[in-house]
Amino acid sequence: MRVVSRYGIRWARTPANISNLRGDKIADPHGVYILCDGSLPVYVGRGRIWERIRQHEQGRKGRYWDHFTWFAIDDLQQEGEIEALLLRMLPVSLRILNKQRASFIKAMRYREPDTQTRPPRVKSDKYPGRKRKPRK
Repeated sequence: MRVVSRYGIRWARTPANISNLRGDKIADPHGVYILCDGSLPVYVGRGRIWERIRQHEQGRKGRYWDHFTWFAIDDLQQEGEIEALLLRMLPVSLRILNKQRASFIKAMRYREPDTQTRPPRVKSDKYPGRKRKPRK
């Protein structure tokens, strides 16, 4: 069973590209989209892709992005799970415009079982093979 039926990667924010999402070949798919400033993702969303991207273009988020990536997802129940997965993968600093937190439906969270013992720190030497001069 496939999850993604169609997709577009790093489309420039142009009127032609945004209107192509509503064309006969694509027909305003439901799915997940990512708004990017250059190569940095700043927002992850879901819904009717053309409609949502058009709203973001005209709204307050419009000045923060110049490219978008989209994934059409036929199963609407998986749409939320994939959005949550993308949001959890990105550090908070890279998705600065997202307000909501991602949540998985009916998923059991496992916590790290042993938080008392941490792996030993590896002492790094900036210049391997070079001996330091003793201080006077």
